[in-house]
Formats: sequence, structure tokens, C-alpha cells
Amino acid sequence: MTYGRDINIGTSTPSGDAIETASEALNVLVGEVQASPTENTVLERLKALETSTDALGTILGAITASPTENTVNERLKALEIAVSATNTLIGEVAVSPTENSLLERLKTLETTIVLAAGSAAIGKLAANSGVDIGDVDITSVSGEKYTTPTHSAVTVGSSTTEVLAASATRLYVLLVNNSSEDIYIKLGAEAVMNQGIRINAGGGSYEMSKLIGNLYVGVINGICTSGSKILLATEGV
Repeated sequence: MTYGRDINIGTSTPSGDAIETASEALNVLVGEVQASPTENTVLERLKALETSTDALGTILGAITASPTENTVNERLKALEIAVSATNTLIGEVAVSPTENSLLERLKTLETTIVLAAGSAAIGKLAANSGVDIGDVDITSVSGEKYTTPTHSAVTVGSSTTEVLAASATRLYVLLVNNSSEDIYIKLGAEAVMNQGIRINAGGGSYEMSKLIGNLYVGVINGICTSGSKILLATEGV
């Protein structure tokens, strides 16, 4: 007894016309082997790519000791030369940099500037909070301190009034305006309103000393608008 049925599987062979048609279609896609292939074909795209590659090669320049001027390789070579020259100027980060290089000069400068212990100093030491300048004895400097203060209350008039007479031994002066009007003082000349040094009303002050550097030992005169105003004077000798 036989079960099932016979199945005949065959193969179909393309006709010559179909093969020719497919070949023509492929040729259209590939394009012609000529100087100017048909636009958008494979050969035309490859030619465009080749042209672009040639242009890129022109921009990059040849990898030679002397690349074509203005190409990427020529610019990179120029940059390499410039960096090398800069490195020569700077010198090596070493204990003994190349002579006359920047690092060698800085090392020489660092070695030369040494503030030794004792009386050595660089320039003028200005006031600066938190800076330790060592032991400074200003009390031993002759003429910088006063030992005898004299306090007085001077009535300043509306015309020039002597506040303190000239004194060659004067070391310190403090003037405090204890009135309701501004008082003007002049050093070594008659006082004039709105001239000289103004000491504001209600506690304005002016200080002079040898230590500050503005000490004046001549006569000091004062003036105010209405007169009869008190100027407190402290003079140290």
C-alpha cells in the first residue's frame, strides 16, 4: 500500500531576453568607463570621490621635508619649527637649564636675590597688616617721641588768631575743633576763611608729628566765621 502522493519540483531557467534586460539595467547603474560617466552612476560617483580625494591631497600637501606652501603639512611643519624655537628659548625643566634660556635666567635670578640675615633690605617696607618685618625699635630713634605734652583751649576769633607759637622743640601737635563752626588754620601765615586746613565742627581734628612726617614747628594760626570758638590744642615736646 502506498501513502501520500508524488510531488514534482522543477526549476525555471531565465530566458535570454530577461538576462539581457538585467544586464542593461546593471550597466545603466554602473555607468560608462570614460572620462565623464553618466551623472549619478557608480562610476560617476567614484570619479567624484577620486576628484575630492585629489583635492584633499592637495590641501594636505605631500609628506616630504619641504611640503607645498600653504598646505596643511607645510603649516604643521612651520608650527613644529616655531614650537621647537620656543622650547629652545624657554629651556629645559632641569637643575641646569641650557645657558641663556629663560629658565636658566630665572634660576640665576632666583640664586642672586637672597635677603641675608642682618641689615639687608629691599626697597622701602610699607605698612601691611600681617607682614612680619622682624624686630623694629622706633623708641630708640631720636626725636620720634615726645615726653612733655601741653594741653590748651584756644578761643579762635573771626580774624586770624594765634593757636600755637613757633617752637623748635615741638615733636607733636593735635588740634580738635570743640565748637559748632568749621575752623581754618594756616601754618606760618595769617589765617583766612576758606583757606589752608579746615578742621570740621563738632570734633574734627588735625594731627602733626615727626613720626607721621608732617610736623611743622612754626606759628599756627586759626580763624572762624563768628568768632569765640574753642579749638583744643595738644603740643608735645
